[in-house]
Amino acid sequence: MKPRVMSFRKLTSLLSARVVGFPALIVWAVGFLGALALVCAAVSGGGVFRQPVAAASSYCMSTGYTVDEQADGTFSATVFFFVNDCAFPPQPAPGVVIDVTTDFGTLAASSVTTDANGKAQVTLRLPGVPPGGIAHVTGTIRGTTVSQTTNVATAVVWWSNRYPHPGQTITFQGSGFFPNEALTTFTYGHWDATAKREVIDGVIAPPYAVTTDARGRFQVNWTVPLTQAIGVYDIYVAGANGDGFGACCVEVSNATLTATRRRPAPAKRSG
Repeated sequence: MKPRVMSFRKLTSLLSARVVGFPALIVWAVGFLGALALVCAAVSGGGVFRQPVAAASSYCMSTGYTVDEQADGTFSATVFFFVNDCAFPPQPAPGVVIDVTTDFGTLAASSVTTDANGKAQVTLRLPGVPPGGIAHVTGTIRGTTVSQTTNVATAVVWWSNRYPHPGQTITFQGSGFFPNEALTTFTYGHWDATAKREVIDGVIAPPYAVTTDARGRFQVNWTVPLTQAIGVYDIYVAGANGDGFGACCVEVSNATLTATRRRPAPAKRSG
């Protein structure tokens, strides 16, 4: 038996008479063909129905800093923020706004934006004399709870009398060390031009006898020995966590000695 073939005209006539009418059929056909075209476009990569790339829902951030002494005796710290997408391998996150705060010193800006490499930086000015301490600089990615705090240390050691006489008591103050840190070294010495090395002349405080406070500061009184020779002495301070400081600090003199004043030279610190 041959299969029966219905002509298109008969089909349209039948649908027009028994279903919804010919105009409705035309509307239905156009809608069906349009939907089919959209599906084909999506499958072929035409962009229709393509899911947009969402912004990163989470970020990972790390920090660092460098510190340099300025000519006026203050310190200028540069605090760095590095932001990525937390993926593996991580990709830089550009255009991320970071709100910055500090509890010590003055920030050049209250917010910074990451560059194409996911990096941003801000300048922090710190005083160069006690009472100083560690600045807790916090960066928070705007609109998120992602936050990172870095402790910017300035490692300053100061004195109450730059030119003490033998037998006099002077006070050393320090800041920029770790909080509640024991000092393992607190000595003084001088440069031996013949041996071309530093020679330790004495101890200002025994190891672990001095501990910094909650802001990394300390204060120590020292009586210059009566037998101490006239001259310039370097002060060496080091903490149990490995941070250290060395400066040309005091010049033991007598009433007739004319001395040339020199500022201490704090070591550069980076974190």
